[in-house]
Amino acid sequence: MKLKTILAIIILALGTQSCSSTDQDNPELNELLLACQTTDPINELQWLADLDAKYDEQSNMYRIRIVEFEKTGYIMIEDPASSSPMQTIFDCRGDVAFDTDLLDVSYNDFMKNIRTIKVLKTKNWP
Repeated sequence: MKLKTILAIIILALGTQSCSSTDQDNPELNELLLACQTTDPINELQWLADLDAKYDEQSNMYRIRIVEFEKTGYIMIEDPASSSPMQTIFDCRGDVAFDTDLLDVSYNDFMKNIRTIKVLKTKNWP
């Protein structure tokens, strides 16, 4: 009987340690961005690093943040000078979300119902 209890405790202890540090550090981010599985999206996702470099060079003010809409994560690059803000909302693959995942969603509905998960970068943002 004692042996079974000890084995059960060991199995439980090993099971809780098997989670990656990403899961433990920010479980909400991981849950929402399963396709990304990264704790540093700007440096680990090449498409986002490229966009960040482009905006850094061309814009005086912008912000990059991870938002949640209907339990899915999206990456937004907000630039007040952007003439088409719908084109600056991306899924984790780097596709424009309103061209793929959000075809049936209005931009206003999206903006009204998002929740900021994490701000990744700001440049001169108020």
